[in-house]
Amino acid sequence: MSASERVNALDEEGINFVVDNLHLLTSTPVDEGSLGQALMLRSPQSFNGMLAASGKAWDVAKAGLLKSPTEDVVEYAAANLESSDAVLSVRPDLYGSAEFWWKSELAPSAAVAAAKVAGKPADATVAAMIAARRTDLVKSSLQSYGYVDVLDVLASMEGEAGRLATPWLVESVRDHRAVAHVLASGRDYSTNFLLKVARLIGPDDVPNDFGEDPWLIALRDRSKGPVDVYLRAYLFARALGSRSRNSAELAVIGFSAVHEATARGTLGDDAWSLVSPRLPNTVLGFDWDRCWRLRAGMVDLFVDRNLSSFVFATAGFHDDLFFALVNWACRSKRGRGFMKEVARDLRAAGSSDRAREVERLAEDKWLF
Repeated sequence: MSASERVNALDEEGINFVVDNLHLLTSTPVDEGSLGQALMLRSPQSFNGMLAASGKAWDVAKAGLLKSPTEDVVEYAAANLESSDAVLSVRPDLYGSAEFWWKSELAPSAAVAAAKVAGKPADATVAAMIAARRTDLVKSSLQSYGYVDVLDVLASMEGEAGRLATPWLVESVRDHRAVAHVLASGRDYSTNFLLKVARLIGPDDVPNDFGEDPWLIALRDRSKGPVDVYLRAYLFARALGSRSRNSAELAVIGFSAVHEATARGTLGDDAWSLVSPRLPNTVLGFDWDRCWRLRAGMVDLFVDRNLSSFVFATAGFHDDLFFALVNWACRSKRGRGFMKEVARDLRAAGSSDRAREVERLAEDKWLF
């Protein structure tokens, strides 16, 4: 008969006798794991005492915890909170169990801090908390693991997990410097995650005090692929603001798709509301023309801030859009000077035909 079978055959008095005499096991070979597992299931109160003891009682309890399946240990820990510290010290893997967080009634701050001390990384622990729908643990997790680590976990969550993570993301993006750190990390974050972030914070919120813009780093390798037009509008709005050190590059990523969607009448009001307040108005009666305002904003951005003519020249605009921008720029002396630089860069890039046409337009006589 195995140790567990013998324990299961005992009454409460017999179990107490076994627990009181565990020290005798030093001279008697027995499967301590099976014995400890049986005692945990058969007499939780006795097992509590073993966890608080030392010597052979502790050894058997520890062996029992290590041998028991996760679901059994979770059930025991949830029903015996006074022993949770001892249980988790032996089975730190429980921190990565959604079932543990679902059933645990440990104080949030204590539980999360303990997970950190136990060396459980944020990815396993936070993912389990989210799966268990423990939104009450958001702030404690951010305090223990830090905003950057939690954001990094959230970035990998898609589908149902991503939906459940929304309250966590809302709180995490409040630290704009942490968002900047994550965006600039070079990790291959999905455009869906970047879109979620963009919908939660303003275009000017992420700092760019030095180096490349974090948004540019996050999107550089995928800017020519499918990117939601809202995100492109967000980037164009950021370019039109004063926070980014890469306004030219961000404007190029965002402008064409936003202009095209506007021309088709498919740009959502939420996306338009990002850029509209940053675009120029005019007394000439064109304010109703959203496409005109977009083109005027794009030209004024490059001309007034003296941004890179090379970036403008190599942006890849189709001919109709490109020359609409050139024509608007050439309304002013300063704009014509900028377009002469664009022509020079076009010629250097091998676009001689475009360069000649830009030079012709820039040399024409204008009223302004």
